[in-house]
Amino acid sequence: MSSTQEQSVIKSFSDKVNYIGNHGAIVIGKCGKTVLALKAEFNLTMLRAFRDDSGEQYFIIKGLDERLVNLATIRVQSLLMSSLMREMEIMVRELDITRSELLEEGIRTQELEAEVCSLNV
Repeated sequence: MSSTQEQSVIKSFSDKVNYIGNHGAIVIGKCGKTVLALKAEFNLTMLRAFRDDSGEQYFIIKGLDERLVNLATIRVQSLLMSSLMREMEIMVRELDITRSELLEEGIRTQELEAEVCSLNV
């Protein structure tokens, strides 16, 4: 078998990882540094973000070694999860602040209602 024929039977492996919002930015990294590092670490032929016509966002991960593609997929999912968790933590903090403000406002309202009732007596 010639080297040209051998090259044509080399198998490529790929995976797709969906994401939402701006969370893909953590995988791309500043100036694409994270993508480049992941491609080098896992010997990938492609790690690229896509958005289709319906608005679905996803990464395509391709490489020649199935195990490395699977490990890269896990790493991408981990990065996306950490971004989602960070956003959730921010939302929980904001919700706690809003609850505290509403509680304080409710206490002030009760005090004012009590004051109005005492004036009416």
